[in-house]
Amino acid sequence: MLKTIKKKLLGIPNIPDYAIGGILHISDTPRPIYKWLKCLIDTVNPAYIVHTGDVADDIKLENAPERLKGIYREAVIEIRNILTNYLSNTYIVVGNHDNEEILSSLLQPANIIREPYRITLNGISFLLTHKPPTCTDDVDFILFGHQPTEQILESSRCLNGIHNIHIIGKNKDVFYVPYPKGTNKYRKLRWGDANDLIHRGP
Repeated sequence: MLKTIKKKLLGIPNIPDYAIGGILHISDTPRPIYKWLKCLIDTVNPAYIVHTGDVADDIKLENAPERLKGIYREAVIEIRNILTNYLSNTYIVVGNHDNEEILSSLLQPANIIREPYRITLNGISFLLTHKPPTCTDDVDFILFGHQPTEQILESSRCLNGIHNIHIIGKNKDVFYVPYPKGTNKYRKLRWGDANDLIHRGP
């Protein structure tokens, strides 16, 4: 009962049965949504988590790497606490606002990878990148983030984790979860809050 109330207060949507235990794709996650994200992850109980880069996207590490390294490290520790039960089945693409050394040292045994990275999970083939690809690779799904892609032809297999969170079921069905309101403000994107960018697929 308390878990149900918490999910409603945080705005966690109802997750369909086919998505429970699926592959969860997230990207460019700012610290203010971490509490919401933990509740979503615990609700989905994913078999795998794929994060396509910039684990603390409100900290623009690339802009001042030495000055921001300490606060970035603290954010990675927060992410580790969220992912504690899932680390061995988590894949994190190093984004332009990430520090690979910090990720590798603090998030073991998670898989810290560089783009582009091909992998098969639950019998489904993926290309994992941080920056938007051309979406021409011969895989089941291409997962990425970094920036909105209004200029790129999106399809049901080319999934931008900036626009939505994706949960991919065993039958390759995709459930789209909008980020909480204000996410893009925290990301410092000039496109407004996440609800301006909801893309629910074809």
